[in-house]
Amino acid sequence: MDHETERAAGGGGRVAQEVRRDGASRPCVFYRHRESGRQGGLMDWSTNLHATRKREIELIFNGCPPRAFPAALELGAGDGYQSTLLEAYVDRLVLTDMDVTRILGRRSDRVTVRQCEAEAVGEAFPAAEFDLVFSSNVLDDVPNHGLALRSGVTVHVIPSPFWKLCSFGLFFPLLIPRGLRYLARRTSLGNGKSALEFPNNPRMPSNGTSWGQRLWPLPVGPYRGHLDEFWANRKARWVHEFQRAGFRVVRILKGPVCSGHGLGWERLRRTLERSGLTGEYVYLATKQGRRSPYEKYFPENCEHALPGVE
Repeated sequence: MDHETERAAGGGGRVAQEVRRDGASRPCVFYRHRESGRQGGLMDWSTNLHATRKREIELIFNGCPPRAFPAALELGAGDGYQSTLLEAYVDRLVLTDMDVTRILGRRSDRVTVRQCEAEAVGEAFPAAEFDLVFSSNVLDDVPNHGLALRSGVTVHVIPSPFWKLCSFGLFFPLLIPRGLRYLARRTSLGNGKSALEFPNNPRMPSNGTSWGQRLWPLPVGPYRGHLDEFWANRKARWVHEFQRAGFRVVRILKGPVCSGHGLGWERLRRTLERSGLTGEYVYLATKQGRRSPYEKYFPENCEHALPGVE
């Protein structure tokens, strides 16, 4: 199980601020995973993360033909791995991130890179520029990208309340293996430096000392506490946010089960998914008052269930 979500904007606001979650920072894991293989009971972060991102793309776009979308925009491309998978379904792809250093090498005749925050998307691109706007574990609120969207769809992968339960609940049992890894790395560094290379959210000041952060997890994002974050991940809240931003949610899909700790427990993950649990929800939306010709590629219709979502 795996997840690398981190959010940045003020909860409940209309515009999102973006922090890519697969390199710049981690929720409830306060060190960068540079090791290969499995150490201290924790799986190699990049390997586990990329496996989850691949499963997301397969789940979302399994009904889409190649290059179904003429023009697409990805918010928060991170290291660009998921972008390479998304590229199969689009003809032209624009990658954006706060820090584009790691994705400059992804540029090609069909892929361009632009430094841009999610909150500025609506102003950074011409009106009706894209047929698909996609993000995975980037948003804290719905960004104002409606102006840049044509008659296409916007697809956003967002953590679920179950992910928050796993992320918080597993933090304490993993203190020992996490501490052993930290001590091993500190010894290997030889200079007493902490493995805390980044704060939990680089856009926000740190809440407490490094030891305090290792012994008690911070909320992932701007929330007042973990319960506040838990409630913010509900489907009802997100449907409301999309509607308030001028979108109509037409599908809600279940994503992979993930924990926030890169455990890689595949058998348990599959069992939990078969039982109906999910670590993230995939929200597919169009502009209000419009139907998109691309909706046909996403057969699971949840419109009838929207008034009663929890």
